[in-house]
Amino acid sequence: MNKAIFLIIVMIVSALAFIFPYMSYVIDQQNAQLSSLDTEIHAIENSISILESEWSYLSRPERLSALSSKYLDMQPPQAVQIATFESLDLQRADKGFEKIQVSYRQ
Repeated sequence: MNKAIFLIIVMIVSALAFIFPYMSYVIDQQNAQLSSLDTEIHAIENSISILESEWSYLSRPERLSALSSKYLDMQPPQAVQIATFESLDLQRADKGFEKIQVSYRQ
């Protein structure tokens, strides 16, 4: 009985002797991968910060106003360009909705 217990203990210790270095290797690999991902995340966050700064600079209202007046020939709308509700052709607009069936529950 003592030999069986001794043999089991030796087998467990032998197994642990192989498992612990392997687990240490796996943990080191995971830590290296985590470090690499942290570096990549930091670089992407830095890029996002730079892009947000550029967007803020490029979308300033005074800049957009100057560019629109320079490149777009926009004029305020004339009174004749504004339609009334009665002047709209609603029958022609409703033709696309003929196939839609609506049911109501009561």
